[in-house]
Amino acid sequence: ASIATDGSEDAEWKISYDLIRSAVRKLTRNRAKKNTTLVTGSTKIDTKTVAKSFYAIIGADVKGDLENLTRGNSYEKEFVYVPVQRYGDAASIAEGEVGYMYEVRFIESEAAVVYSGKGADVPAGYVGTLSYTGEIGTDAKFDVFPILFPTEGAFATVGLKGQGKIKFNQKSPEQVENGNPYGTNGFFSYNMFYAGIILEPEKLLAVYVGASK
Repeated sequence: ASIATDGSEDAEWKISYDLIRSAVRKLTRNRAKKNTTLVTGSTKIDTKTVAKSFYAIIGADVKGDLENLTRGNSYEKEFVYVPVQRYGDAASIAEGEVGYMYEVRFIESEAAVVYSGKGADVPAGYVGTLSYTGEIGTDAKFDVFPILFPTEGAFATVGLKGQGKIKFNQKSPEQVENGNPYGTNGFFSYNMFYAGIILEPEKLLAVYVGASK
């Protein structure tokens, strides 16, 4: 699909309320299990209850667009994203959790993957806000940002047992050599081995979007 050069269609390629609602609907049809329970209300001012939800993993770029999302027009317009500090009860917040929208609680990951230059071609003369890689008019392509839904019980990690599961490495600083001429540098490290297994692939979901630069 083509993208307007003036940026007027950029919102259609970013994260949106309707996009997340469609993702939740698909996971529900596939009988995916939600990760969290209801966050109940609080007497504190300006707090919100949070419905039983799926987790979604996002990067900083998608989070920036998420924070600005609204729904409705004119006097009905409202922000649809609830930041984590406005939860009614903050007792069960996941590490890295940043907020909530329509039965999804978002976790920001510093290691979130970005597929740089893997999207559609950037049209000549483009002046919009979507992030891209390359030079417009030659090789520019839009960047792609995945939103991952790791639903409850759809996957597992398996620790590998037996001899050699953990391998320890050490080197005494007393060993003087070319790389350690003063006998002051040593190290201690270890390697761990494990595997991941997908149990129910239909209950996992990746949604790909553009994001503001």
